[in-house]
Parts: sequence; structure tokens; C-alpha cells
Amino acid sequence: ELDIKASAYCRFFWVPGRIEVVGKHTDYAGGRSCVCAVNRGFYILSVDRNDDQLRVVSTSQGSEVLQCSVPLSPDTEVPCNHWSLYIATVARRLSQNFGKLMGCDVAIAGDLPPASGMSTSSALICAMCMVLAARNG
Repeated sequence: ELDIKASAYCRFFWVPGRIEVVGKHTDYAGGRSCVCAVNRGFYILSVDRNDDQLRVVSTSQGSEVLQCSVPLSPDTEVPCNHWSLYIATVARRLSQNFGKLMGCDVAIAGDLPPASGMSTSSALICAMCMVLAARNG
């Protein structure tokens, strides 16, 4: 658990899922695609930390609570086959590009089903980028 105090300053984000109507996996190869946001997504609550840790708790998988903690470091190891790989990838990339970053405690909830074709992983990556950009200016 994150142990966030009721008086703590919080930031709140909404990140929708999306569907690709036309052009799946063509946009990054220079092709055209047609995507649209859906009314399902992630609700993100973040609270600033005074160190370089990004601690995340997710209840988006129903009754199972998922947790991870990753350092905001250019050398952060990215785990394979684990949901935290998206969080660790963002932590590592932003640290490589922008240097020392300050961390956050993050709670994630939502109704975006995993492996549903609604870009769940992209939404999670965007959410972590938004959280860290807001924290680090």
C-alpha cells in the first residue's frame, strides 16, 4: 500500500484506451492509421515523493492488487513478462533523456480490459509519462 496522507497534494489524470479502426501497426512505419479514443481507460492519482522512486499500485485487474517500485534511473532494469515492464521502461527512458527525476506514489484504477485490443499498454505508458512530466516540470 502507498500510505498516502489525506492532506497530501494530489494530481489526477484520465487516460483513455483507444481502438485502431484502420492501419494497425502502420503508423510507426510511416503509414496511415485511423484511431479513436474509447470511453474506458485508467484513472491515475499521483502524489510527489522526495526521492527517485516511482511506486505504483494498480487495482485495474479486479480484486487483485498489483504493486511495483522502480528507481528513476538510466540503468533501471526492465523486467520481462510482467506488467511493470511498461512502468520501468518509462522510468528508464525519461531518466536517460532528462537526467535526475523526482519520484511519485501512483495509484491506478480503471475499466480498460487487458489484452482487449484497446491499447492498454500504450495507455499505461502515456499515464506514467504524464505523471512524471507533471512532477518534474
